[in-house]
Amino acid sequence: IYKEIQISGGGNIREIVNLGALKPKSLTLNYAKKITSLDLSYSTKLLALSLASNTYLQYLDCRGDVQLGTESSGAQLDLSNCTNLKYVYLDNTKLTSVVFPVGGSIKEVSARNTAITAIALDSLHFLTSVDVSNCGNIITYSITNCPKIETLAANELPLVNVSITDC
Repeated sequence: IYKEIQISGGGNIREIVNLGALKPKSLTLNYAKKITSLDLSYSTKLLALSLASNTYLQYLDCRGDVQLGTESSGAQLDLSNCTNLKYVYLDNTKLTSVVFPVGGSIKEVSARNTAITAIALDSLHFLTSVDVSNCGNIITYSITNCPKIETLAANELPLVNVSITDC
């Protein structure tokens, strides 16, 4: 059984954990704007995730969501409005594109073994770690104005364009 989960009007929800047990096919969090933590790890049936304007979100875990990104409408994950996001874990998904906030609060990004074709991280002044190991489709890697970066893991990549500036 595959479920579509839409949370609208959940203005006071702060945390969602272990949603994978419900085996959602898609998740839309358009109005749960105060959510700070979203654990969708190992939601093996999840195809699409929509985080419209979850500005309070600080922790996103989609590790092991092996179908996330296989549906064309879910191939891109837009995090551009998640300006308080600190930890992003997207390992072992099929996402081809992730839009990160410019100038946000992100400290750690892990997108190992994904289908991402490009990664651009700009003005993330708290960013310390990026891991895009084993992303066989990534050809563009750009990190700009991230002065606290300590760890960049990027093995076995067919990189064509690499830009690391003001870090």
